[in-house]
Amino acid sequence: MIDGTSLEKRIEVLERHNRSLRWTVILTLALSLLGLMWGRVWPRNGVVEASGFVVTDRDGKVRGSFAFDQNGVGLNLQDERGLWRAGFLVDNTGRPAMFLFDTVAQPVVTLNLQNSGAPSLRMRAPGNENTLQVRLGTGGAPGVFLTSGADTAALVMPQ
Repeated sequence: MIDGTSLEKRIEVLERHNRSLRWTVILTLALSLLGLMWGRVWPRNGVVEASGFVVTDRDGKVRGSFAFDQNGVGLNLQDERGLWRAGFLVDNTGRPAMFLFDTVAQPVVTLNLQNSGAPSLRMRAPGNENTLQVRLGTGGAPGVFLTSGADTAALVMPQ
């Protein structure tokens, strides 16, 4: 028969081993998680890969994004209301474009390359139909075009 004193000592030893085993398991799990996170946060090759990045302000509102989608890869900057104010895009054909937007997120300045690779600049006054377009090179009539409603004045360059 086991006396009470030796039973208490055995229980004490078991409880100490149990506590140390518990801390060993917790520490092992924590270090394993840190190791997994370290590989995600700090990649070996120094490159962070993603299909998109979003920039938010301190209130959590989206203020910009850099992402890839079905149209190509783009960088968009937004105001405090979430409306687009500037954008840069390289479409799936490799043509770059730059957009500036008015206060209601309508493009007022567009600079892009036409299918031929020639540059095109288009400007529109906010809130009306007046536009100015400059096209160079081939891929459409090169020249300067001023449009107001249905009327267009053009200075077309000979090809």
